[in-house]
Amino acid sequence: MTQSQRWHGIGGAAGSSTPKAIPNSMYLSCKLAFFGDNPWPLVDPVTGAVYTLPAKARFDVGTPNG
Repeated sequence: MTQSQRWHGIGGAAGSSTPKAIPNSMYLSCKLAFFGDNPWPLVDPVTGAVYTLPAKARFDVGTPNG
């Protein structure tokens, strides 16, 4: 409906009507080193864009081990 992704009530009362930004990761505080220049997180919490895992990108070009 709004072409955006929002969580309601994070850090507040259940059912809060104030939208909160979705964090890049609920587990990691920063990008993993092996992502290099590749986008992180794999799914952008703001736009919903899905990116390719670095290991899959290496496999696709024929260099799966580095």
